[in-house]
Amino acid sequence: MKLSHFAAAAFSVAMIASAHAEVSKKDQDFMTKAAAGGMYEVAAGQLAQQRAARKA
Repeated sequence: MKLSHFAAAAFSVAMIASAHAEVSKKDQDFMTKAAAGGMYEVAAGQLAQQRAARKA
């Protein structure tokens, strides 16, 4: 997954969070960072899997 995908997903989370006025800025920031972190872990796992599958 490319960095632009991470940014788009994080932006989507932020937009959803901002649609609900009762969600604080601190909570919005946390959700954005948590989503980006989760997507990073998935991408890192996929990369590790691809590299492990290659023959040396």
